[in-house]
Amino acid sequence: MNDPIKPQQPTITPGIYRHYKGNDYQVLGLVRHSETEEYLVLYKTLYGDYSSWVRPYSMFVDEVEVDGHKQPRFRLQEATEEVQPLLKVAPEDPL
Repeated sequence: MNDPIKPQQPTITPGIYRHYKGNDYQVLGLVRHSETEEYLVLYKTLYGDYSSWVRPYSMFVDEVEVDGHKQPRFRLQEATEEVQPLLKVAPEDPL
């Protein structure tokens, strides 16, 4: 029986990121979707109600086109002291 290929865990630097539209967000780390195992970035707004959000990792690190120029959707402004890991990969089953 073939085991499905698990996606490789991406990395992200915890810190303050600026969205291309100008708002700042604090990235707390990575989490996974319970059904799809997709990697998601956990972050909170640094304005308004300081609410927490998740966004697919691939979308978070993607580029957007603004006025005909590509730029990162989120750009790291300041790395912060690393937070406790929110996601640890379990060791492979020795079977």
